[in-house]
Amino acid sequence: MREWFAGREPRERIALVAGAGVVALALMYALVWYPLEKDLERNRALVEQQRETLAWMRQAAAEVASLRAAGVDATHVPVADQSLVSVVEQSARKAGLRKHIARMEPAGSDSVQLTVKDAPFDTLITWLAGLENAGQPQPSAFRATETGRPGLVNATLTLVRRGPGAQ
Repeated sequence: MREWFAGREPRERIALVAGAGVVALALMYALVWYPLEKDLERNRALVEQQRETLAWMRQAAAEVASLRAAGVDATHVPVADQSLVSVVEQSARKAGLRKHIARMEPAGSDSVQLTVKDAPFDTLITWLAGLENAGQPQPSAFRATETGRPGLVNATLTLVRRGPGAQ
């Protein structure tokens, strides 16, 4: 290889070295820099999501502490008097869907937005139908996409608490 390189004209050697440098830089970018940049971007989004979840948890913890201080037993609070997030949380847990809820955040006082990941479609639909039948929050928006695995979906949905007599 050295003999071959040494046998080239000086201009060819310069072009070969420059070309090798460009290829090395391109490979460095494609194999090192770009993946690191993508991971950093994904991690920043994850950190932001976790901060939002932490803020919600702190708010919920403060609500729980104030209810405990007031002597309220949350197990006997009527559904209409419970926070919507709490109602959805309990209902999803009973349906076996809580572990699939990646994100749950209030969207005003009467609605909550959910992001569901890798949930069994049949279980999700049965849960939503059960919510309607029990007079609990009702779905006002629903979008599901397939995950590539049979029977599992990712979904985003909004549940709304309707006032008495509203349909």
